[in-house]
Amino acid sequence: MLLVVRMDIIAKSNDVEIYAEKEWEFSFFASPYHAHREFGAVDIYQGRDFGDIAISPVNGRVFKIMKFESPSLGKALPEYLILIKNGSYLVRIMHIEPSVREGDKIHVGDEIGKFINNGYFYFWSDANIHVEVRDLNNYLRARGGYELMPTFTNKIDGKTSVSELEGVVVNVSKRNITIKLNKNNVVKIWNEYALMDCATPLGYGGILGKFKLGDEIYFNGIKIGKIDNVGNYMSTFKTEKLMVFANDIEFNGISFIFGRRVMRLLPKRYGRPVLRKGDRVKIKLEGKKNETRQL
Repeated sequence: MLLVVRMDIIAKSNDVEIYAEKEWEFSFFASPYHAHREFGAVDIYQGRDFGDIAISPVNGRVFKIMKFESPSLGKALPEYLILIKNGSYLVRIMHIEPSVREGDKIHVGDEIGKFINNGYFYFWSDANIHVEVRDLNNYLRARGGYELMPTFTNKIDGKTSVSELEGVVVNVSKRNITIKLNKNNVVKIWNEYALMDCATPLGYGGILGKFKLGDEIYFNGIKIGKIDNVGNYMSTFKTEKLMVFANDIEFNGISFIFGRRVMRLLPKRYGRPVLRKGDRVKIKLEGKKNETRQL
């Protein structure tokens, strides 16, 4: 069933196009798995929860569906591979319990299944659809995805100078807290600026653009990392250990996504939120030596 009429292309690889609605969020790097660290995967958050309908971000025909167990503690939880043939390539989709069958023709916007939660997720993770582009004969290994080329703009606007980091709580859940910030998630590398995409507890993140190995990255005056890998369109960095406080409440870390003035506070444990929707918050980041540097 076609649910969506129009979506925009967010990434390409080998003529395979990956789509998302304007209001959806997507992340190339807020995941611990190799495909993300190697510029070969994107997670798309469709504004839905676990158990809700998921729709296809690609065109093609269902080539194969595979079911296996995720690395869960206690009760075994299923995971699925939905492989969609697009031209001479396969789109590898995970975290969806399929409602489609092998041989079905798929269009962007078609319902393909439901979002599932399992052992591949941290407790702070929201429901998302994992997407890679693979060779027809290489779809099982954790590594081996083709590099993705982002197609959204690298335009940077808003404040880039050091100032008090603050915002308003726009969503709360047992998993995380979303803050609408007073500035964009822009980092500084020497005299250049770039958009950031990361989840700090993972120990790495990504930025849009090619930079030099070893370049130091600053966010709001704090050194947050150093470039450790460079692709054709994006770079990754190893993150510094950061302490994160919101209204003097300590959190496990923070996450950002490209192009949105949004920060997610990641709690130390799953459970009752410590902030409420509508709360104004002041956010403080401290390095391991409690140092700050001005941009």
